[in-house]
Amino acid sequence: MNNTIFCAGTIVVDIITGEVRGAVKPDSGHNTGISSNAGGNALNVALDLSGLEIAGDNIICCGAIGNDPEGDFLKSTFKKSKINDQSITVDDAGTGKAIIVTFDNGRRGFIVDKGASIHFKSDDLLSKLNKIKPGIFYIGESPASPDIDGNLKYILKQAKEMNCINIVDYIILSDSHSGSLFECAPYTDILHINEYEAKVVTGQTDIAKGAQFLREKGFPVVFVSEGEKGFVFSYGDTLKRFPVFNVNCIDATGAGDAFCLGIIYYVLNGGGIPDDLTDLALFASACGACAVTETGCTKGLTLKKAENLLKTQGPEIRDNIC
Repeated sequence: MNNTIFCAGTIVVDIITGEVRGAVKPDSGHNTGISSNAGGNALNVALDLSGLEIAGDNIICCGAIGNDPEGDFLKSTFKKSKINDQSITVDDAGTGKAIIVTFDNGRRGFIVDKGASIHFKSDDLLSKLNKIKPGIFYIGESPASPDIDGNLKYILKQAKEMNCINIVDYIILSDSHSGSLFECAPYTDILHINEYEAKVVTGQTDIAKGAQFLREKGFPVVFVSEGEKGFVFSYGDTLKRFPVFNVNCIDATGAGDAFCLGIIYYVLNGGGIPDDLTDLALFASACGACAVTETGCTKGLTLKKAENLLKTQGPEIRDNIC
């Protein structure tokens, strides 16, 4: 199997607060820690892959950044992590930023400036994709880049023509979507979506029904995650509900990205998508759980931590799959 992984989507700077007690409102003040971190789904997945001991040359990251200090910070992150930087610099917008306010119990609030991501073009992405021809193509948060989202079907179709395994993480931050997702089903191997996104896209409030709805639309494998409540996945005639690993949640930012990273890693090391996805789902869940144990999207996850979690809690999780 071609072991090159192409990660496309948003690349931003995450500005993350420590825990804020009480409401954030006019004339209020809060004393807490604040950190700046490289973020965005494409870069989070790429960095997590690097943290799981995959050679940086085999990890490609592509998105749009600005020609500004934040863009320079992200460029230095690529260099330090030895990730293959295929980012696109735009001059008419700043680098995207996300202010992530952390409340008690790991709850979060977001203030997002999409910045350069709005200018991420499908022609630029396809040019790099055609040149590199990866084995696995991951794309996330396409709605943040209107041209990418509008051409998502054609991007995925071209990736399939290169024999890529296509993994889509359909991230939305509003109560509307373009409707382009459904036409991507024939060219998607694995779809990940969370409970909020599933409700917006399918109209279903139950995640199991949402997963089945998406399967009926033609997606062969569907994961729908529900935070601390667990997740469901559906493929073939199978629908399973998983509980989550028991960890101390410090910051849930990036848990979904780490979950997708777990899928990618398992597919890569297994030489493709297995017939029985139970072990893949367990590993992806362990990766997502590790990610929430530290502040930031990528600091809590290592291969050793994920394997230890599987060893200590995996049997109990497996016994409670229903």
